[in-house]
Amino acid sequence: MARIEYHRAANALRYVTHRKMTFQERFLVEQHLLASFAQKTDYYERQPALFIYLGIDEQLALALDKFHSRESSQQVADEEVAASVGDLISRSMERYYFEQIGDTILEARRNAVAGVSGLADEQRDRRRAKLEELVEAYNVYAGQRITLAEIVPTELKPCFGLKQEDGDEQPGGMLSENWRNHAPRA
Repeated sequence: MARIEYHRAANALRYVTHRKMTFQERFLVEQHLLASFAQKTDYYERQPALFIYLGIDEQLALALDKFHSRESSQQVADEEVAASVGDLISRSMERYYFEQIGDTILEARRNAVAGVSGLADEQRDRRRAKLEELVEAYNVYAGQRITLAEIVPTELKPCFGLKQEDGDEQPGGMLSENWRNHAPRA
């Protein structure tokens, strides 16, 4: 960081930096200051013209430290906000897909109880495709790897084109016990 001042009466450019510079850094800084700042003054139009490096200014060092700490704390705050918003979105989407999966299973149960059977294969395939999509989306937001076989109650597996396996007996509850275990966190 550098601060430059132009004194018209002396036709002098004076500058200070926040730290000691190497020869290469000093050369680059001086070239930049002469090319940018000096052009906006009478520096090149009057003689004699002085260009003076005054050394280190502790106030610049403090200002730079303050700037860096403010920037880093702002960056941390921004990252925390982004993480919090991301987590909120993730939890909301997880709940949404959880509810949609539950609604799809309940709809299949209502149809099974009512004895609705028209276009059974087509309806079953659509219902299964919908449930597979919902489970896949739920897994993305919940960070889990659940499958249809885990969440669909045994008595409804045929409604989704799933095979009932031996030992797959479940009480006639509204939802699979496994699915209840995957409920979204509060």
